[in-house]
Amino acid sequence: MEAYDVVIIGAGVAGLSCAKALTEGGKRVILLEAQEYIGGRIKTDRMYDTVEIGAEFVHGENATTWEIIRAEGLTAEPWSFKGMSDYRVYGEDGRIRPDSKEMMAAMYAAEEDLWECEDPAISVNAYVNAQDVPEEIRFYAKRHIGDVEAADTEDLSAAKLAAASRRSTNGEENFRILDGYDRIPEALARGLEVRVGHPVTQVNWKRGSVEVLCANGATFVAPRLVFTVPLGVLKKDLLKFSPALPSSFTGAVSRIGFGDNCKILLWVDSEVPEFRMIDTRGWYGHFWQQKKRNETIITGYCGGSRATKLTNMGEAAAIEVGIEDIASALGEDIRAHVKQARFCSWSDNPYILGSYSYPKLGMGNARTEIQEPVADTLYYCGEASHDKGHASTVHGAIEMGRATAKQILYG
Repeated sequence: MEAYDVVIIGAGVAGLSCAKALTEGGKRVILLEAQEYIGGRIKTDRMYDTVEIGAEFVHGENATTWEIIRAEGLTAEPWSFKGMSDYRVYGEDGRIRPDSKEMMAAMYAAEEDLWECEDPAISVNAYVNAQDVPEEIRFYAKRHIGDVEAADTEDLSAAKLAAASRRSTNGEENFRILDGYDRIPEALARGLEVRVGHPVTQVNWKRGSVEVLCANGATFVAPRLVFTVPLGVLKKDLLKFSPALPSSFTGAVSRIGFGDNCKILLWVDSEVPEFRMIDTRGWYGHFWQQKKRNETIITGYCGGSRATKLTNMGEAAAIEVGIEDIASALGEDIRAHVKQARFCSWSDNPYILGSYSYPKLGMGNARTEIQEPVADTLYYCGEASHDKGHASTVHGAIEMGRATAKQILYG
């Protein structure tokens, strides 16, 4: 049995940021990570070149993540569409539609008023369906919003989505970290005590005291616990607390959406034409392209229940579906150019069980409610607890880790 000032469950960026701030505040902290690596839903593949399996973009020129990027001397490049009127094209019947520019303008026009919505009873699906536009415009608008949020639009609260957009201060540009996104958790973990391969099975607690039991038999005790496990794990009650967590907390967890997304990565030869983003009517709603030093990678992206179904198909079938979808936009010849393929999903990972949170219809103030400490002993934080516009992001998770550390250090 090992004793610390604070035990933290989960070495994603929320847990790492919290531990770093607590350590700098003089606390002795241990992080327990179920997986064999740190970073949570950040994972970089370097088999051929630097490719992101999980989080891919730094969302915004003002994102908190930039503090770490600059401190570490990392290189990031913009992946920006700002000011472009034709970056998104639409693929059908093996070709790019010639009216793509008009389609994109119509799709964004159909979404425009959504960002001012204040009616808590309206779903994104209902909002878009009420627009006086052709069916295909409604289809692509719902695909766009739903896939970004990793949710089906029937479940998405238009008002909460709009409120988050208004409150966000991270900026509009997107960036890729060329050195690999995993350099962020690596930097945060420097100097911290982290135990990977330590899945927690049970937390026994009373006010001012926690006992944390791991599957490998290790036991840790402390006056306080911070748990940063994804909502997918909490929703299935896979992390056991004795006594059980209060209904005020579990009820709030149930009201926050936790979505699914998946990617297909296609390594292709240089003969494939360049494009910024292609939308299709297939399973994978969107494809984008990266030109790396030694290769070209096409990424297909899907969110919501389609992503769950793709995961359930198995990797081989999900890859074939993705190749069919990109062929619907670029023609059957694309098959000959694919050198390697990989399917990536978090929903079948037993320590994650989904992708990231989304503003579920009927969510209310649940994000704020899960920030409340339980008896000044149990604290939850993560991207899902961010209530000021940065939920579902890496920088949001970093901010909540720091905020939780401040709660513990200063009350």
